[in-house]
Parts: sequence; C-alpha cells; structure tokens
Amino acid sequence: MRWLDNEGPDVVSLHNIHGYFLHFPVLFEYLKQARIPIVWTLHDCWPFTGHCSYFDRVKCEKWQTQCFECPMTRYYPKSLIDKSQRNFDLKKAAFSGLSELTLVTPSAWLKRLVQSSFLGGYPVRVIHNGVDLATFAPALEGKEEDLILGVANVWSDRKGLADFLKLRQRLPSTFRIVLIGLNHSQRQALPEGIEGFGRTESLAELVSWYQRATVYINPTYSDNFPTTNIEALACGVPVVTYDTGGSPEAIDDLTGRIVSRGDIEGLAAAIVELTQSEGGSRAVQCRKRAEQKFNQVERFADYVDLYESLVYQPTR
Repeated sequence: MRWLDNEGPDVVSLHNIHGYFLHFPVLFEYLKQARIPIVWTLHDCWPFTGHCSYFDRVKCEKWQTQCFECPMTRYYPKSLIDKSQRNFDLKKAAFSGLSELTLVTPSAWLKRLVQSSFLGGYPVRVIHNGVDLATFAPALEGKEEDLILGVANVWSDRKGLADFLKLRQRLPSTFRIVLIGLNHSQRQALPEGIEGFGRTESLAELVSWYQRATVYINPTYSDNFPTTNIEALACGVPVVTYDTGGSPEAIDDLTGRIVSRGDIEGLAAAIVELTQSEGGSRAVQCRKRAEQKFNQVERFADYVDLYESLVYQPTR
C-alpha cells in the first residue's frame, strides 16, 4: 500500500491474486478509498467462489448464492480445511462496492459466469489471449504424418492425461502420440505408443513440436481459454478440444473439432477426420484465424485502449 501511495498509478491492473501470497481484503479496502481505476483480468472462477478455481467438473452451482461444504478443497488452491462459506462472504464483501472496477475475461464463457455471480454489476470486457505470431508460425517444410500432440504446463486428471491413454487404444498404431510437459514418473508409466517429454524451457523446441504436429489435442476438463490452443493454430495445426469452458472459442469448423468431455470415441473420430482431409488448406485457415483473432500485439492494444478510456475520462 505504501508502494502504491508513492507511485500514484493512473490504473491498477490485477491478474491472479490467489495462491496464499497476498492479503486481498487489505488491498481492496485500500483501492476503495484510493478510487484508482482498476482493471482486473480474471483467469478462472476463484474471485466469485468460496474456494475453487473451477467448479464445472463437479457441476456445483453454490457459487451463485452461497458456498458451503466445498467438494473441491483438495484442488487448486488446495486447502486442508473447508472455509468456503467464510471465504465466499469475505470475497463478496471485499470485491463489492468498488466505484471504478472493470473486469476483463479471456473468454465469453467466463464473462457469462461473472455476470451470474455477485460481480455481475461491474462492466465486463472479453479480451482473448494472444500469441507472438512471429515465433509461433507454420514450418516451411511439411508436417510429420499422423503426429498427434498434447502440451501442458502440468499434466493432471484436469488436463486429460488419462484420456490420452484411452485414446491410444482407439487409434491405429500408425498414429504417433507425443505429450510435452510430463514429469519423470508420468513418463515412466506411459504405455507403448505414447512418447513423453518433460517440460521444455526452449521456446524454439516447443514451436518445433507444434510445427510437426498434424493435430493438436486438448482433452481438458476445466479451463478458461487455453493458450496452447492458439499456439497450435498459429503454427497451422487444427485443434480438437473438449467442450470445456472457453476452450472451444479458439476454433471454428474450419480449424478444429469440439467433442463432449470424456468422449474418447469422439476424439478418435475427429482425429481421423482431420488427418484425412486436405491438410494444406486447413493449415492456412488455422493460421488465418490466429492472425485475425489472437495476435498478441492487437490484444495488447485492446488493453491500452481500455486503460486510456479509464484514465482520460472527461470527469477525471
């Protein structure tokens, strides 16, 4: 708070404030008194729940009225004690009553949820995530035939790791499945026919995998707007994703397929369809969609425009 007093910012821009590193009631009490324009980009559902970052996996609707007896305490941000009812009330009190708050969501899906929550009275803008189109770009040479790619920062049941194991049994052996971001024990447990690699710190190496892939698979069970989808599109790779959160918003009929969560047969059918269709034209469509919607320079400009609209209001 002393730092904010000394700096005197024109706008305060918030992102994730959960994870046990910040005392948000103190911060928001200060912001209410300071009356500084705030732009808060929500990356999950935590700001309007009593605990969880995502609730769709258990089909919980308590967040719309009052959280209690949380079924998600063992999930991020993990808690040993259920304090969901207390935390819901604490958040509602802290995050209400701000005169100059604008919310941003990377997906229309999250915007709809926000508008149904206790944050619904605030203005909400959708600004999609963007990628560096100069770095994430199609390869000059051809793709590797029938290479199926999955990428995650941390692989878990939420990201659909188990579904890749089931998918291997449904696809012909000619398909090569490669997963990036696995830990050592996960790599050791992979069945024959799935190649696993650890998390890479080399952006060029990651891009090379996208460029070689025929189809990118994202069987996520909880997500807002996965950046990996648009990284794949920028590299000319069609995306198959579960109908989860805002993940389907990255693609259209020309650039991928949407499958019901847990539908392994649907995943396999979509992969076969996409690999048998005209790959060259589909790659062009994927790249075109990334250029039109997910150029990070243009998305940065959206934020700049928003900041300027708040700072240079006639009343300020």
